[in-house]
Amino acid sequence: MLGRALIPLALFVVACTTTEDVVDPYPVRYDGSSGPIMLTISNGESGARVPAVVDVLSPITILDSFEAGLPLPTQTRRAGDLVMHGLRTDGSTVERFRFPDTNIFDLHPCSDKDALCVVGDAGSTRAIQGVVGTDVLSDHGVRFDFSARALQMFPDIAGTSATRGEVCDAVFPSPYAGGGTLLIGGAEVSFTGGRLAVGVCADYNVFIGEGSETPTYSGTDLLLLFSTAVSSTIISESAYIRYQASTDPADMVPALADLPTTTIYLPSGSVTGRAATLPRLALVGEASDLRGPCKELFANHMMSGNQCAERVTISDAVCPCHSGRFCRAGAALELNTPIDVVVISDLDDVLQALRNELRPGLAEADGILGVGALDPVVLDLDYPNNRMLARCADTTSCTARPEVRNRDSLPPIEACLGPQ
Repeated sequence: MLGRALIPLALFVVACTTTEDVVDPYPVRYDGSSGPIMLTISNGESGARVPAVVDVLSPITILDSFEAGLPLPTQTRRAGDLVMHGLRTDGSTVERFRFPDTNIFDLHPCSDKDALCVVGDAGSTRAIQGVVGTDVLSDHGVRFDFSARALQMFPDIAGTSATRGEVCDAVFPSPYAGGGTLLIGGAEVSFTGGRLAVGVCADYNVFIGEGSETPTYSGTDLLLLFSTAVSSTIISESAYIRYQASTDPADMVPALADLPTTTIYLPSGSVTGRAATLPRLALVGEASDLRGPCKELFANHMMSGNQCAERVTISDAVCPCHSGRFCRAGAALELNTPIDVVVISDLDDVLQALRNELRPGLAEADGILGVGALDPVVLDLDYPNNRMLARCADTTSCTARPEVRNRDSLPPIEACLGPQ
């Protein structure tokens, strides 16, 4: 369902190319020194190369012609060639991707009218003059190797979801949501849903046990939207309070008022909140709309070991299946290292805009998942096949749990989880 969204720019519009893209098939190095994914872009070969952030939360691509001391440029849209330049080892750049006849918006995305917009955490920001959005990315399969700081594009990601699970990928089906209209230069522009929404179990703990021991789980259910333009993960105050209340004992988690203040910079401008840390989190797919992310993660642990069927001591009440002793369970990606977060007001404009856009199809968004949480991960955004795939580059701090599809999928899942 499309809604009307006249909103600040962490969030924007789609366009499509009319001629063939030219995409280098090899990985392209990007600059991740400040957290967000940074590349250099230009408007064709003759255009000046400017620093830009790649943002999978932004539906439009921007080249900002702002100059200090001059009035803000008039918001305009034009068709032109967009060129993305990769980073050489010596720090210079080289043309790697070309997208002809792309809709490019000339506008100043942030609220600071006297300076270039910046992205990053406080004390580690980078100025930007462009944003590469999903209008450019969504015709492709896009691979982010966060540990290697490399980006790669494909026509799509090969293989069925079943076969990808057999090679140990965690596959998340249909993760893209949203859509609406934006007011740009006095005109309303529609855009389709491209927000990557993923269920998260924060501070997860799963105990399966053996014999007569009762399996249990705990954690806090969250719904986060992924952005490659922020480093720290952003969560709402209400989400933090739920997390604190679910911790046993609750006083182990600092009270919201005791957290230090900090500022994070999005393409749309600065957001002030409080700095906190989550001990771990898991991204979780959905195999049943009757479970939240934490129970779905529990279901994956239980079903991947066929626990309900093989242990008669487990009661039907403990078994996560709604009927019977075996059921499907969504994929999961467990990140078992501390995650830096910024806790912001539920009334923040960016958060409210996202929530308004996603209603009523999704529950209230709890925040934005930043790239800093995904250091040990290789992530494929397979837009043509409407799915996300994840695997671990470092299995000491990350575990990819494939989707449990049926009993035939259990042997390859066991082989995947054994080495991890």
